[in-house]
Amino acid sequence: MPKDPDQTPSVATIVEQAEELATLPDIYVRIKLVLDDPTSSLVDVADALSTDSAMTARVLRIANSAFYGRSGQLSTVSGAVGLLGTQQVHDLVLATAVIQTLEDSFPPALRPSVFWRESLLAGSAAKLLAEQCGFLDSERMFVAGLLAQVGQVVLFEQLPTRMLAVAQAATESGQPVSELQRARFGFDYADVGAALLASWQLPAGLISPIRHHTNPQATDAVLLEAAILHIAVALATAETQQRPVDQVIEGLNHQAWEATGLSAELLELLQRDTVELADQLTQVFLSAAA
Repeated sequence: MPKDPDQTPSVATIVEQAEELATLPDIYVRIKLVLDDPTSSLVDVADALSTDSAMTARVLRIANSAFYGRSGQLSTVSGAVGLLGTQQVHDLVLATAVIQTLEDSFPPALRPSVFWRESLLAGSAAKLLAEQCGFLDSERMFVAGLLAQVGQVVLFEQLPTRMLAVAQAATESGQPVSELQRARFGFDYADVGAALLASWQLPAGLISPIRHHTNPQATDAVLLEAAILHIAVALATAETQQRPVDQVIEGLNHQAWEATGLSAELLELLQRDTVELADQLTQVFLSAAA
Protein backbone atom coordinates (compact mmCIF):
# COMPACT_ATOMS: atom_id res chain seq x y z
CA MET A 1 0.00 0.00 0.00
CA PRO A 2 1.46 3.41 -0.95
CA LYS A 3 2.32 5.73 1.89
CA ASP A 4 0.11 8.77 2.34
CA PRO A 5 -2.80 7.70 0.12
CA ASP A 6 -5.18 10.39 -1.17
CA GLN A 7 -7.84 9.47 1.38
CA THR A 8 -7.06 8.89 5.04
CA PRO A 9 -7.40 5.16 5.71
CA SER A 10 -9.29 3.85 8.72
CA VAL A 11 -7.56 2.93 11.96
CA ALA A 12 -8.16 -0.76 11.20
CA THR A 13 -6.57 -0.42 7.75
CA ILE A 14 -3.56 1.44 9.12
CA VAL A 15 -2.91 -1.29 11.68
CA GLU A 16 -3.45 -4.05 9.12
CA GLN A 17 -0.89 -2.44 6.80
CA ALA A 18 1.73 -2.24 9.55
CA GLU A 19 2.99 -5.69 8.62
CA GLU A 20 6.32 -5.42 10.43
CA LEU A 21 4.45 -4.82 13.68
CA ALA A 22 2.01 -7.67 13.18
CA THR A 23 3.32 -10.04 15.81
CA LEU A 24 5.19 -10.02 19.08
CA PRO A 25 8.12 -12.39 19.69
CA ASP A 26 7.32 -16.07 20.23
CA ILE A 27 8.51 -15.98 23.84
CA TYR A 28 5.78 -13.49 24.77
CA VAL A 29 3.12 -15.60 23.05
CA ARG A 30 4.43 -18.70 24.82
CA ILE A 31 4.38 -17.09 28.26
CA LYS A 32 0.95 -15.56 27.70
CA LEU A 33 -0.44 -19.00 26.83
CA VAL A 34 0.93 -20.38 30.08
CA LEU A 35 -0.43 -17.46 32.11
CA ASP A 36 -3.84 -17.78 30.49
CA ASP A 37 -4.02 -21.45 31.49
CA PRO A 38 -5.76 -21.65 34.89
CA THR A 39 -3.99 -24.94 35.64
CA SER A 40 -0.48 -23.53 35.18
CA SER A 41 1.84 -22.93 38.11
CA LEU A 42 4.73 -20.58 38.87
CA VAL A 43 7.05 -23.40 37.85
CA ASP A 44 5.36 -23.55 34.44
CA VAL A 45 5.85 -19.81 33.98
CA ALA A 46 9.51 -20.06 34.98
CA ASP A 47 10.02 -23.01 32.62
CA ALA A 48 8.43 -21.11 29.71
CA LEU A 49 10.57 -18.05 30.37
CA SER A 50 13.71 -20.19 30.64
CA THR A 51 13.32 -21.37 27.04
CA ASP A 52 14.58 -17.95 25.89
CA SER A 53 17.92 -17.15 27.49
CA ALA A 54 17.97 -13.59 26.17
CA MET A 55 14.55 -12.78 27.63
CA THR A 56 15.50 -14.48 30.89
CA ALA A 57 18.55 -12.21 31.18
CA ARG A 58 16.43 -9.15 30.42
CA VAL A 59 13.82 -9.98 33.03
CA LEU A 60 16.46 -10.67 35.69
CA ARG A 61 18.26 -7.43 34.90
CA ILE A 62 15.07 -5.38 35.13
CA ALA A 63 13.86 -7.24 38.24
CA ASN A 64 17.14 -6.35 39.94
CA SER A 65 16.98 -2.69 38.93
CA ALA A 66 15.81 0.47 40.67
CA PHE A 67 12.37 -0.19 39.20
CA TYR A 68 11.77 -2.68 41.99
CA GLY A 69 14.19 -1.16 44.48
CA ARG A 70 16.48 -4.19 44.41
CA SER A 71 20.13 -4.67 43.58
CA GLY A 72 21.30 -8.10 42.56
CA GLN A 73 19.06 -10.07 44.90
CA LEU A 74 17.47 -12.24 42.21
CA SER A 75 19.72 -14.67 40.38
CA THR A 76 17.27 -17.27 39.02
CA VAL A 77 14.18 -17.00 36.88
CA SER A 78 12.20 -19.13 39.33
CA GLY A 79 13.17 -16.71 42.09
CA ALA A 80 12.08 -13.76 39.98
CA VAL A 81 8.72 -15.34 39.16
CA GLY A 82 8.14 -16.34 42.77
CA LEU A 83 8.99 -12.93 44.18
CA LEU A 84 7.49 -10.68 41.50
CA GLY A 85 4.40 -12.72 40.68
CA THR A 86 3.04 -13.78 37.33
CA GLN A 87 1.44 -10.47 36.35
CA GLN A 88 4.61 -8.48 36.86
CA VAL A 89 6.64 -11.08 34.97
CA HIS A 90 4.08 -10.86 32.16
CA ASP A 91 4.42 -7.09 32.10
CA LEU A 92 8.23 -7.18 32.08
CA VAL A 93 8.24 -9.65 29.20
CA LEU A 94 5.64 -7.56 27.39
CA ALA A 95 7.61 -4.32 27.80
CA THR A 96 10.84 -5.79 26.48
CA ALA A 97 9.01 -7.69 23.73
CA VAL A 98 7.39 -4.51 22.43
CA ILE A 99 10.70 -2.65 22.43
CA GLN A 100 12.27 -5.57 20.58
CA THR A 101 9.41 -5.68 18.05
CA LEU A 102 9.62 -1.98 17.27
CA GLU A 103 13.41 -1.84 17.25
CA ASP A 104 13.72 -2.54 13.52
CA SER A 105 10.48 -0.84 12.50
CA PHE A 106 11.15 2.82 13.13
CA PRO A 107 10.31 5.14 10.25
CA PRO A 108 13.04 7.58 9.19
CA ALA A 109 11.26 10.58 10.74
CA LEU A 110 11.48 9.10 14.24
CA ARG A 111 14.65 8.57 16.22
CA PRO A 112 14.33 5.41 18.34
CA SER A 113 16.52 6.76 21.15
CA VAL A 114 14.37 9.90 21.48
CA PHE A 115 11.10 8.00 21.23
CA TRP A 116 12.05 5.41 23.86
CA ARG A 117 13.54 8.04 26.15
CA GLU A 118 10.21 9.88 26.11
CA SER A 119 8.34 6.60 26.51
CA LEU A 120 10.44 5.68 29.55
CA LEU A 121 9.77 9.12 30.99
CA ALA A 122 6.03 8.57 30.46
CA GLY A 123 6.19 5.12 32.02
CA SER A 124 8.17 6.38 35.00
CA ALA A 125 5.76 9.29 35.48
CA ALA A 126 2.77 6.96 35.23
CA LYS A 127 4.21 4.65 37.90
CA LEU A 128 4.95 7.51 40.30
CA LEU A 129 1.60 9.22 39.65
CA ALA A 130 -0.23 5.93 40.24
CA GLU A 131 1.54 5.51 43.57
CA GLN A 132 0.70 9.09 44.53
CA CYS A 133 -2.96 8.55 43.61
CA GLY A 134 -3.18 5.32 45.62
CA PHE A 135 -3.58 3.17 42.51
CA LEU A 136 -2.26 -0.21 43.62
CA ASP A 137 -1.06 -1.58 40.30
CA SER A 138 1.63 1.02 39.63
CA GLU A 139 3.82 -1.43 37.69
CA ARG A 140 1.01 -2.03 35.22
CA MET A 141 0.68 1.73 34.81
CA PHE A 142 4.39 1.91 34.01
CA VAL A 143 3.87 -0.48 31.11
CA ALA A 144 0.83 1.51 29.97
CA GLY A 145 2.92 4.68 29.99
CA LEU A 146 5.72 2.97 28.13
CA LEU A 147 3.31 1.84 25.41
CA ALA A 148 1.05 4.90 25.36
CA GLN A 149 2.62 6.41 22.23
CA VAL A 150 3.26 3.32 20.09
CA GLY A 151 0.53 4.55 17.75
CA GLN A 152 2.86 7.38 16.73
CA VAL A 153 5.31 4.84 15.29
CA VAL A 154 2.56 3.26 13.19
CA LEU A 155 1.27 6.62 11.95
CA PHE A 156 4.74 7.87 10.99
CA GLU A 157 5.32 4.60 9.16
CA GLN A 158 2.01 4.67 7.29
CA LEU A 159 1.37 8.42 6.86
CA PRO A 160 4.85 10.00 6.97
CA THR A 161 4.15 13.21 5.05
CA ARG A 162 0.95 14.00 6.94
CA MET A 163 2.54 13.21 10.29
CA LEU A 164 5.45 15.53 9.58
CA ALA A 165 2.92 18.26 8.78
CA VAL A 166 1.10 17.56 12.04
CA ALA A 167 4.35 17.69 14.00
CA GLN A 168 5.28 21.02 12.42
CA ALA A 169 1.81 22.44 13.12
CA ALA A 170 2.01 21.31 16.74
CA THR A 171 5.37 23.01 17.15
CA GLU A 172 4.16 26.26 15.58
CA SER A 173 0.76 26.42 17.31
CA GLY A 174 1.46 24.77 20.64
CA GLN A 175 -1.60 22.54 20.16
CA PRO A 176 -1.41 18.94 21.33
CA VAL A 177 -0.51 16.51 18.56
CA SER A 178 -3.55 14.38 19.40
CA GLU A 179 -5.94 17.32 18.81
CA LEU A 180 -4.41 18.07 15.43
CA GLN A 181 -4.56 14.40 14.46
CA ARG A 182 -8.24 14.15 15.39
CA ALA A 183 -9.00 17.30 13.39
CA ARG A 184 -7.12 16.10 10.30
CA PHE A 185 -7.58 12.31 10.42
CA GLY A 186 -10.71 11.78 12.50
CA PHE A 187 -8.67 9.79 15.05
CA ASP A 188 -5.40 10.12 16.93
CA TYR A 189 -2.35 8.07 17.83
CA ALA A 190 -4.06 6.69 20.95
CA ASP A 191 -6.77 5.11 18.79
CA VAL A 192 -4.12 3.57 16.53
CA GLY A 193 -2.01 2.36 19.44
CA ALA A 194 -5.01 0.77 21.15
CA ALA A 195 -5.96 -1.00 17.92
CA LEU A 196 -2.41 -2.33 17.54
CA LEU A 197 -2.35 -3.59 21.13
CA ALA A 198 -5.76 -5.19 20.63
CA SER A 199 -4.41 -6.98 17.54
CA TRP A 200 -1.69 -8.38 19.82
CA GLN A 201 -4.45 -9.54 22.21
CA LEU A 202 -3.02 -7.62 25.13
CA PRO A 203 -5.03 -7.21 28.35
CA ALA A 204 -7.95 -4.78 28.31
CA GLY A 205 -6.52 -3.25 31.48
CA LEU A 206 -3.67 -1.90 29.39
CA ILE A 207 -5.58 -1.05 26.24
CA SER A 208 -8.45 1.01 27.69
CA PRO A 209 -6.36 3.65 29.52
CA ILE A 210 -4.11 3.99 26.46
CA ARG A 211 -7.12 4.41 24.17
CA HIS A 212 -8.57 7.18 26.34
CA HIS A 213 -5.51 9.01 27.65
CA THR A 214 -5.66 11.74 24.99
CA ASN A 215 -9.34 12.30 25.72
CA PRO A 216 -9.86 11.14 29.33
CA GLN A 217 -13.21 12.84 29.82
CA ALA A 218 -14.71 10.38 27.32
CA THR A 219 -14.55 7.52 29.83
CA ASP A 220 -15.83 6.88 33.32
CA ALA A 221 -14.75 3.25 33.64
CA VAL A 222 -11.01 3.98 33.53
CA LEU A 223 -10.98 7.72 34.20
CA LEU A 224 -8.24 7.63 36.84
CA GLU A 225 -5.95 5.40 34.77
CA ALA A 226 -6.56 7.50 31.64
CA ALA A 227 -5.95 10.68 33.66
CA ILE A 228 -2.66 9.31 35.02
CA LEU A 229 -1.48 8.47 31.51
CA HIS A 230 -2.67 11.84 30.19
CA ILE A 231 -0.54 13.68 32.75
CA ALA A 232 2.38 11.25 32.46
CA VAL A 233 2.66 11.70 28.69
CA ALA A 234 2.36 15.48 29.07
CA LEU A 235 5.19 15.47 31.64
CA ALA A 236 7.36 13.30 29.41
CA THR A 237 6.80 15.53 26.38
CA ALA A 238 7.51 18.65 28.41
CA GLU A 239 10.75 17.17 29.72
CA THR A 240 11.84 16.27 26.19
CA GLN A 241 11.01 19.80 25.01
CA GLN A 242 12.46 21.37 28.18
CA ARG A 243 9.23 23.11 29.11
CA PRO A 244 8.41 23.96 32.77
CA VAL A 245 5.70 22.26 34.81
CA ASP A 246 3.45 25.32 34.88
CA GLN A 247 3.12 25.09 31.09
CA VAL A 248 2.26 21.40 31.44
CA ILE A 249 -0.57 22.19 33.85
CA GLU A 250 -1.96 24.88 31.53
CA GLY A 251 -2.36 22.32 28.75
CA LEU A 252 -3.83 19.49 30.82
CA ASN A 253 -7.36 18.24 30.47
CA HIS A 254 -9.28 19.73 33.42
CA GLN A 255 -11.14 16.54 34.25
CA ALA A 256 -7.91 14.55 34.27
CA TRP A 257 -6.30 17.07 36.62
CA GLU A 258 -9.29 16.97 38.95
CA ALA A 259 -9.42 13.15 38.92
CA THR A 260 -5.88 12.85 40.26
CA GLY A 261 -6.24 15.52 42.95
CA LEU A 262 -2.68 16.72 42.36
CA SER A 263 -1.23 20.14 43.11
CA ALA A 264 1.28 22.13 41.09
CA GLU A 265 3.89 21.75 43.83
CA LEU A 266 3.46 17.99 43.95
CA LEU A 267 3.62 17.68 40.17
CA GLU A 268 6.92 19.56 40.14
CA LEU A 269 8.35 17.11 42.68
CA LEU A 270 7.01 14.20 40.67
CA GLN A 271 8.67 15.53 37.53
CA ARG A 272 12.07 15.52 39.22
CA ASP A 273 11.50 12.00 40.53
CA THR A 274 10.35 10.94 37.05
CA VAL A 275 13.57 12.11 35.43
CA GLU A 276 15.64 10.36 38.10
CA LEU A 277 13.77 7.06 37.68
CA ALA A 278 13.88 7.24 33.87
CA ASP A 279 17.62 7.92 34.00
CA GLN A 280 18.10 4.78 36.07
CA LEU A 281 15.92 2.68 33.80
CA THR A 282 17.12 3.87 30.39
CA GLN A 283 20.19 1.66 30.29
CA VAL A 284 18.34 -1.26 31.85
CA PHE A 285 15.34 -1.31 29.53
CA LEU A 286 16.88 -0.13 26.29
CA SER A 287 20.01 -2.25 26.53
CA ALA A 288 17.75 -5.12 27.61
CA ALA A 289 15.96 -4.82 24.31
CA ALA A 290 19.15 -5.06 22.30
